[in-house]
Amino acid sequence: MKNQYSKFDLLREQILDVVFSHLDKNKTTVFLFGSRAENKNGKYSDIDIGLLFEDGEIPAREFVNIMEDLNNKVDTLLKIDVVDFNRVDDEFKNFALKEAQIWHSPKNT
Repeated sequence: MKNQYSKFDLLREQILDVVFSHLDKNKTTVFLFGSRAENKNGKYSDIDIGLLFEDGEIPAREFVNIMEDLNNKVDTLLKIDVVDFNRVDDEFKNFALKEAQIWHSPKNT
Protein backbone atom coordinates (compact mmCIF):
# COMPACT_ATOMS: atom_id res chain seq x y z
CA MET A 1 0.00 0.00 0.00
CA LYS A 2 2.89 2.38 0.73
CA ASN A 3 4.09 2.15 -2.89
CA GLN A 4 0.67 3.07 -4.27
CA TYR A 5 0.50 6.10 -1.99
CA SER A 6 4.01 7.14 -2.97
CA LYS A 7 3.22 6.85 -6.69
CA PHE A 8 0.08 8.96 -6.34
CA ASP A 9 1.92 11.47 -4.17
CA LEU A 10 4.52 11.79 -6.96
CA LEU A 11 1.73 12.31 -9.51
CA ARG A 12 0.27 15.01 -7.29
CA GLU A 13 3.61 16.85 -7.16
CA GLN A 14 4.05 16.56 -10.95
CA ILE A 15 0.54 17.89 -11.54
CA LEU A 16 1.12 20.82 -9.17
CA ASP A 17 4.44 21.61 -10.87
CA VAL A 18 2.73 21.77 -14.27
CA VAL A 19 -0.16 23.91 -13.02
CA PHE A 20 2.19 26.36 -11.29
CA SER A 21 4.39 26.64 -14.37
CA HIS A 22 1.35 28.35 -15.95
CA LEU A 23 -0.59 29.93 -13.09
CA ASP A 24 0.49 31.97 -10.06
CA LYS A 25 0.45 29.64 -7.05
CA ASN A 26 -0.45 32.63 -4.86
CA LYS A 27 -3.71 33.00 -6.80
CA THR A 28 -4.62 29.38 -7.59
CA THR A 29 -6.42 26.71 -5.60
CA VAL A 30 -5.85 23.16 -6.86
CA PHE A 31 -7.91 20.22 -5.68
CA LEU A 32 -8.74 16.61 -6.41
CA PHE A 33 -12.42 15.81 -6.88
CA GLY A 34 -14.50 12.94 -8.20
CA SER A 35 -14.07 9.24 -7.53
CA ARG A 36 -10.44 9.44 -6.39
CA ALA A 37 -11.24 12.16 -3.84
CA GLU A 38 -14.13 10.06 -2.56
CA ASN A 39 -12.01 6.86 -2.45
CA LYS A 40 -14.51 5.21 -4.82
CA ASN A 41 -12.13 4.88 -7.74
CA GLY A 42 -11.10 1.83 -9.67
CA LYS A 43 -7.49 1.06 -10.48
CA TYR A 44 -7.69 2.90 -13.81
CA SER A 45 -10.09 5.70 -12.86
CA ASP A 46 -9.17 9.11 -14.20
CA ILE A 47 -7.75 11.88 -12.06
CA ASP A 48 -10.13 14.84 -11.77
CA ILE A 49 -8.35 18.10 -10.97
CA GLY A 50 -10.17 21.32 -10.18
CA LEU A 51 -8.64 24.77 -10.53
CA LEU A 52 -9.91 28.01 -9.02
CA PHE A 53 -7.94 31.02 -10.23
CA GLU A 54 -8.51 34.19 -8.19
CA ASP A 55 -8.34 36.41 -11.30
CA GLY A 56 -11.35 34.65 -12.85
CA GLU A 57 -11.56 32.26 -15.77
CA ILE A 58 -8.29 30.80 -16.98
CA PRO A 59 -7.64 32.08 -20.52
CA ALA A 60 -8.42 29.36 -23.08
CA ARG A 61 -4.90 29.30 -24.53
CA GLU A 62 -3.35 28.91 -21.07
CA PHE A 63 -5.82 26.14 -20.20
CA VAL A 64 -4.88 24.25 -23.38
CA ASN A 65 -1.19 24.67 -22.52
CA ILE A 66 -1.81 23.23 -19.05
CA MET A 67 -3.60 20.22 -20.54
CA GLU A 68 -0.83 19.61 -23.08
CA ASP A 69 1.87 19.80 -20.41
CA LEU A 70 -0.05 17.44 -18.13
CA ASN A 71 -0.23 14.92 -20.97
CA ASN A 72 3.47 15.33 -21.80
CA LYS A 73 5.12 15.83 -18.41
CA VAL A 74 3.16 13.79 -15.86
CA ASP A 75 4.35 10.20 -15.60
CA THR A 76 1.07 8.26 -15.77
CA LEU A 77 -1.11 6.34 -18.19
CA LEU A 78 -4.19 7.51 -16.30
CA LYS A 79 -6.35 10.16 -17.91
CA ILE A 80 -6.13 13.54 -16.19
CA ASP A 81 -9.22 15.74 -16.45
CA VAL A 82 -8.88 19.38 -15.48
CA VAL A 83 -11.83 21.66 -14.79
CA ASP A 84 -11.70 25.43 -14.46
CA PHE A 85 -14.20 25.89 -11.63
CA ASN A 86 -14.70 29.53 -12.62
CA ARG A 87 -16.46 28.17 -15.73
CA VAL A 88 -18.86 25.67 -14.12
CA ASP A 89 -22.34 26.27 -12.76
CA ASP A 90 -22.97 26.48 -9.02
CA GLU A 91 -24.82 23.15 -8.88
CA PHE A 92 -21.86 21.21 -10.29
CA LYS A 93 -19.41 23.24 -8.20
CA ASN A 94 -21.27 22.51 -4.95
CA PHE A 95 -21.60 18.80 -5.77
CA ALA A 96 -17.95 18.37 -6.76
CA LEU A 97 -16.56 20.33 -3.81
CA LYS A 98 -18.36 18.21 -1.18
CA GLU A 99 -15.66 15.52 -1.21
CA ALA A 100 -12.80 17.50 -2.75
CA GLN A 101 -9.28 17.17 -1.37
CA ILE A 102 -7.43 20.47 -1.42
CA TRP A 103 -3.93 20.00 -2.81
CA HIS A 104 -2.96 23.66 -2.70
CA SER A 105 -4.62 26.83 -1.55
CA PRO A 106 -3.05 30.30 -1.62
CA LYS A 107 -3.83 30.53 2.09
CA ASN A 108 -1.63 27.49 2.91
CA THR A 109 1.50 28.56 1.05
